[in-house]
Amino acid sequence: MCFCEYCGGQVKLQLSEAETAREERSKGFVDAIRASIHCIRSSDYKKAMEYADEAEKIEKNDPAPMLIRYISTLSTDYKKATPYLSIAKSMRSEAESRALSDEEYRQLLSIYVLNYLSDRDQDFKRIFMTMKKVRPADIQNVNNYEHLKRIDSYYADADLKEAFMSTSSEYLTECEESLKVSGQMDQATWDVIEDTRKNRLFRAAGTLFVNPSLKQRFVAYMEKYNNALNLKWEIAFKKDVNGSKDQVRSYRSESEALLVWAKSLR
Repeated sequence: MCFCEYCGGQVKLQLSEAETAREERSKGFVDAIRASIHCIRSSDYKKAMEYADEAEKIEKNDPAPMLIRYISTLSTDYKKATPYLSIAKSMRSEAESRALSDEEYRQLLSIYVLNYLSDRDQDFKRIFMTMKKVRPADIQNVNNYEHLKRIDSYYADADLKEAFMSTSSEYLTECEESLKVSGQMDQATWDVIEDTRKNRLFRAAGTLFVNPSLKQRFVAYMEKYNNALNLKWEIAFKKDVNGSKDQVRSYRSESEALLVWAKSLR
């Protein structure tokens, strides 16, 4: 329904079959791109590729499916990913995507960075779980591997490099703001330590893989975390705090290795 601009009366418009089909195709295309974005958010890159394929069957001249493929392939095969980006750039020079704006694309790159940091979180936890003693050199080996396999290639793309720089800094800011300890040996302080160790510590360390300029901030963050671990927890654990001396010992070992490694970075 619409309104006549002269008399103000309502007018019912009936789409032709061709117009209806075009509207349905357009909706199908946008829905497929939205679904692929949702998959990227949850790190399901395989499914994101499937939705990108579905979208391209509907609309072959829109760059969105190629951009989705680019991001979805980054973690497994950068050489395979780059042609997708080249094709997308060529398409974008002709016309912008109807389903993925420039701002949304930048947001997707940031999501990819957060997914990358989440993967490094798992790497760190695996290292500390499987090795009796983790040395700073062991962490540097992972850092070297990441640069050899991924980071150095990623930074050939200026947009992706900017996403890594800005998103890693923003994430470390979030970590810094969440590490609020009172200096008291109580349950509230222990809860912050536990949350940091479980959800943020190793992701924060991963930011130095991609953005070494964050070194001083990360060192200060780790020193604050260490200071909390160095409180005299024995009495608190004997009272009503639900941690243990073994946990503190393990956490200290991890944090010391991370801190020595971070300080050694050039």
